[in-house]
Amino acid sequence: MSVETIISDCMMCVWNCGIKAHVENGRLLKVEGLPEHPVTKGYICPRGEALPSYVYSASRLRTPMRREKDRWQKISWDEALNYSAEKLNEIKEKHGARALAIFCGFRGGRKTLRWLPLPDVLKVLSVLPISCRWKIFAIGPAS
Repeated sequence: MSVETIISDCMMCVWNCGIKAHVENGRLLKVEGLPEHPVTKGYICPRGEALPSYVYSASRLRTPMRREKDRWQKISWDEALNYSAEKLNEIKEKHGARALAIFCGFRGGRKTLRWLPLPDVLKVLSVLPISCRWKIFAIGPAS
């Protein structure tokens, strides 16, 4: 089978450098910088170059984990998503739909924090832009 090149962004830090991921039979072989990327122009740091070793690390978690008393236990993806949805809904009920913020990483040294009115918290869980990995934070209402 031939090697396929997939255009994506690096997930090793918040800068989201453009990358070419070389994949064969579903396995990531190599990562290179994307020269066409308007910001990074082909640059990729050593962390990005090491992405295949991160993906296939023996110590990488491959299933969700939940702390039960003083130990971590593996749980199913369905259980993890249901637990997360339950906790997000509890925050929404207690503090309102505006008690959630989405953090989009850094651009030019500034943090981008977007406040969203979320009439349905679960809709946010399906949002994943190509150029930025979003992280959902639960916070209390502004005092």
